[in-house]
Amino acid sequence: MSAISKYLRRQIDGFGREYVSYYCQGCKEAHSVTVFQPEGVKGPVWAWNRDVLRPTFSPSVLVRRGGAIDPTFVKEEGDPPNVCHTFITDGQVQFLGDCDHEFAGTTQPLLPFRLFGDQVSDGDEPV
Repeated sequence: MSAISKYLRRQIDGFGREYVSYYCQGCKEAHSVTVFQPEGVKGPVWAWNRDVLRPTFSPSVLVRRGGAIDPTFVKEEGDPPNVCHTFITDGQVQFLGDCDHEFAGTTQPLLPFRLFGDQVSDGDEPV
């Protein structure tokens, strides 16, 4: 995964699909969307305005896991939320009401990408 800005990371898989990842402050992890795939490769593709500082992805990004997809799942301490549903527009993250974390129903600035204990430096400002 390579940095394309302090907010986004980019990756291309073995099928030629291009993914863009951003840090989700609600889930405290990266979420990724496919923004390009070669003809003949199947799967959803999000529109992206190609702005690496104030990105817009469309349609919404819905991440479901754990109990949202497996009713027998038992959530443990430290597990990420089961549902995170967002619109990302001009670098603002609109967390929809079906999110099951503390940012549900709010709009927050996209934060600099951080994972695995990376810290945002003093000079980093949200979009």
